[in-house]
Amino acid sequence: MVADGGFTLVANDDIEYEGDSIQRAYEHLVNHPASGGVAFINKPIGKVEYLSYIFGYLMIQVGLVRTWLVKLVGGWGTDYRTYAGDAEMSMKIWQLGFTIDKLDRCSIIDRQPQDALRIANEGQVDRDNDHPDNAKFYAKWRGALLDYKGWTPLAWSGIKEKALRKQLRTLRFKIHIESSPIRTGMIEAFQKFGPAEQIDQDKIIRDYGGVAGLQVYANNMVKEFAPDIVMLQSQGEGYINVATVRHMRRAYRNTLFLNFHGDVRPRLSDFNIEMAKAVHLSLIASPDLFAEYQNGGVFNLAYWPIAYDPEFENATRSNKPEGIVFLGNHSRRFPLSAMW
Repeated sequence: MVADGGFTLVANDDIEYEGDSIQRAYEHLVNHPASGGVAFINKPIGKVEYLSYIFGYLMIQVGLVRTWLVKLVGGWGTDYRTYAGDAEMSMKIWQLGFTIDKLDRCSIIDRQPQDALRIANEGQVDRDNDHPDNAKFYAKWRGALLDYKGWTPLAWSGIKEKALRKQLRTLRFKIHIESSPIRTGMIEAFQKFGPAEQIDQDKIIRDYGGVAGLQVYANNMVKEFAPDIVMLQSQGEGYINVATVRHMRRAYRNTLFLNFHGDVRPRLSDFNIEMAKAVHLSLIASPDLFAEYQNGGVFNLAYWPIAYDPEFENATRSNKPEGIVFLGNHSRRFPLSAMW
């Protein structure tokens, strides 16, 4: 995608915009930062007007979308030859927690000329498995999102603006093995942007009644601290669980929940997949895990590499000519650590 304006108009070449539809959609997105896009009502000539929904979620066939968000989700992608790219883009926008909205008098006239492509696909685009693109889309996305009634919106709280004013509130739940030093580099970085606290969740488990106690503690801490961002480190069973995250997302809608997967090995478990679906965004340290998550129906992913730890600043340099030093946790599980 080469568009670089603030907003991208998704459209066909056989339509006509009604009235000030584009202006109305633009003003809506400017004034509603949690809205990812506006879907225009389709008025095909000689047929009933409609909007398209997938699994209860409104999708954009024609509409206005935030350009940076389109780029983040990969646009229409490359998985489909003719159809379903717009549906996939829409589903990924919903999965990230943004809405796709409809507006009165925001519509297009669809002339639907019977060109060669439309004739070739006639009758193959309305049912799940008739067209190869549709079959691939439904196999990929059925069950990937919660039922629409259980969907929770993005926690939009002006995160960037708060960080610039040093008012961003961050709460981090951290795994801490007793024999290792407490790592504070990340929380100290967050503290440069506002109040930030780090919770040793292993200590909470020991002191507050085990894993069940951690769930209660986490919920109470989020309620009291009122963070803009909660960064979890639930890499498997035994820490904050999926049900707790889903409850907190419903209860604290102004909070953005992230989960750092880390460099967990062996491969992904059902827990990893369900946790990734429960949070707003999953932070993945190992790039080779992206495909596995996507095969499990998860697309709200971001690369979060293991990086500099002040605790290891004096690490012995490699004998390799490049002099590369791996300053993470020296974990042999991290797939690239053997290089350094």
